[in-house]
Amino acid sequence: MRLVSLAFTTSSIVGPLVASVAMKVFGNAVLMWPLAIASGVLAVFMLGFCEGKREH
Repeated sequence: MRLVSLAFTTSSIVGPLVASVAMKVFGNAVLMWPLAIASGVLAVFMLGFCEGKREH
């Protein structure tokens, strides 16, 4: 659980910094598709993770 907390904290700090640079370089609309894909992958991963914990 500690690793998840560290990863979340790091990504919440670094993510907006990287996104702001990418938005300046590529434009605002280009970040919507990777964001949507990442959100979907995270949701599927967490559902699979929770289901895996229930089976054990």
